[in-house]
Amino acid sequence: MRGSLSLAATPASWWFQLPGLLKLCAERLPEVELDFTDVPPIETLARVGNRRADLGFVVTADPAEVGRHHPELQMQVLTELPPVLIVPAEMDAPERASVHDFTHVPWIVPGKLLGFPGPIDIFHELWDTSPTGPPRYWEVSTLQSAIPIVADGMGVALMPDEVRNHISPRVKTVELTDQIRPLYSVVVWRKDQRPDGVLAAFLQLLELEVDDAANS
Repeated sequence: MRGSLSLAATPASWWFQLPGLLKLCAERLPEVELDFTDVPPIETLARVGNRRADLGFVVTADPAEVGRHHPELQMQVLTELPPVLIVPAEMDAPERASVHDFTHVPWIVPGKLLGFPGPIDIFHELWDTSPTGPPRYWEVSTLQSAIPIVADGMGVALMPDEVRNHISPRVKTVELTDQIRPLYSVVVWRKDQRPDGVLAAFLQLLELEVDDAANS
């Protein structure tokens, strides 16, 4: 199999299947040339929609809503990402707790993107029925942006549980006892693009990578 594929991916996607997928592609499809770009989620979707990328990888709170805003794109959920809370390593926090145990500290939350549900939507859902309202929070650009702020002791942040494998030793995770909807890792491509040839081979590798992750 010979050819090329261009990929666009949000920064958070590098925490999940993408590194393993690229390694698997190098092993199984060594003659396929990959070109990938690290861009925000809205830009990722735009690049796929205007044919500057063959595939896009995003992390969202609601794949169905993203699909409604981008009817030209085919979407496939790769992995469900349950949340954990990251807190400063020096914070006296239990291994398991409720979000309501952290109302006294600021929360660090990626800001709202138009037409793209993300962590801030989950954050507001948590506090919609709270008589005290949401805790004080600061908006940042990405999930990754929150980690060094938490590490410096300036707050806490809701993160996908997969972050355990990538966080700084200056932060730790707290299992949450609350019912919180997850984020989802999603791959997208154009509906008018037939998934054959190199694209079909790559999507088959993606299924293998997802199956391996589910069985590990």
